[in-house]
Amino acid sequence: MARPYLGGSSAGVETLSEAVTLGVKDNGKVFILTKASSYAVTLPPCSTSVGFVATFINGDGLSGNVDITADPADSMYGILLTGEADATDSNEYFDANDYVRMVGAQSVQGDRVDVMCDGSRWYTYGYAGDKNHIDGAG
Repeated sequence: MARPYLGGSSAGVETLSEAVTLGVKDNGKVFILTKASSYAVTLPPCSTSVGFVATFINGDGLSGNVDITADPADSMYGILLTGEADATDSNEYFDANDYVRMVGAQSVQGDRVDVMCDGSRWYTYGYAGDKNHIDGAG
């Protein structure tokens, strides 16, 4: 069966190990994050990215921080859901953040962040084994 054509991209899975700025061609992709040093993945401007979606997963070997950053004119909103045993600390809300960070020293293989754009802001949903694995700021 042929791979569907999604939003101008071939979708699929791509490994990232250095700083990159994503574009419309990256819509629908799953990015596996690897590397020992820190780097940033910059999302395209929201105003030109209505319907853009992407998934970022910590691959084996991520030890430096990886920041998933919004364009300076955009903000990120969403939630981090964790598997922490202490229910009082289990979730974190992202409210007008500039970036979401996979914390290299804490994040483990399989931690994940999904992003989507409605044309005016980015929505982020993170899934991690512990609250310290993924962080956000702005």
